[in-house]
Amino acid sequence: MKELLLNKIKLLINNFIAYFGYQLYKAPFSKRQIDSGHFKWLQELGIQSVIDIGANEGQFIEKISLILPEADIYSFEPLKKSFEKLQKNTSQHKNITVFNFALGDEEKESVIHRNEYSASSSMLELTTLHTDAFPFAENIREEKISIKVLDTISPDLNLKKKILLKIDVQGFEINV
Repeated sequence: MKELLLNKIKLLINNFIAYFGYQLYKAPFSKRQIDSGHFKWLQELGIQSVIDIGANEGQFIEKISLILPEADIYSFEPLKKSFEKLQKNTSQHKNITVFNFALGDEEKESVIHRNEYSASSSMLELTTLHTDAFPFAENIREEKISIKVLDTISPDLNLKKKILLKIDVQGFEINV
C-alpha cells in the first residue's frame, strides 16, 4: 500500500513538473561509483579518444570525463543555445573540443526542429508518438544548421586509438 502511494505521488510530481517543461529522474551515476570501481571495465579498455555526437549541453561529457579523465573528447552539437551552454560547461577542460555543427551522411546546410525541450530537438519532425509521450516537447521553430561528414573532418582531429563513439541524435543516427 505504501509503495503504491509513493508511486502515485511520484507520478503526480513528474506530471506537474512536465507541465513546465522539465523532467525529473533518478540519476544512476555518481563519483562514488567511479571510486568504487563500478566503471573499471570501461577504464580498462584503454580508450584515449571520445567522439560525442549529439552533445546537447554536455550531460554525457560530464560523466565520461570523470570516468576517462585522460581521454581527448570531441563533441558535436548543432543547436546554437545548447552549444553555448556546452561551451560554458566544458570551458575549464583542456582536453575537450566542441563543434557547433551536426554530423550526417553529406555536407550541407539544413534545418533542425528546435524544441523547447532541447533534448527532443531533431533533424526529423516530431511524431505524435513523441508528443503524446512527452507533452511538454513542443516545436518552437526551425533553426538553420550545418551538417558535416565525420570521415571528412576526422583527419583534422587528433584521434588516438582506442575510440569511444557515442551517438544520440534523435532518430538521425543512420545518417551519422
